[in-house]
Amino acid sequence: MNAANEVANAAFRNKQISFLQIEDIVISAVHTVAYQAVNTVQDLIDADRWGRDFAYQQIQGANQ
Repeated sequence: MNAANEVANAAFRNKQISFLQIEDIVISAVHTVAYQAVNTVQDLIDADRWGRDFAYQQIQGANQ
């Protein structure tokens, strides 16, 4: 969930979300993700993309 954290932190620094929303986004990602084994580099890339996409969606929802 490092990817979600990176996106949320960037959004905070860009004044798109509050500091406390960082934690909300990361916790929500942790509770939503479907856990699966990472056996290949592509699995890792896919997991990273999922975390980033999830965080972007949460930020967009927070700003509407």
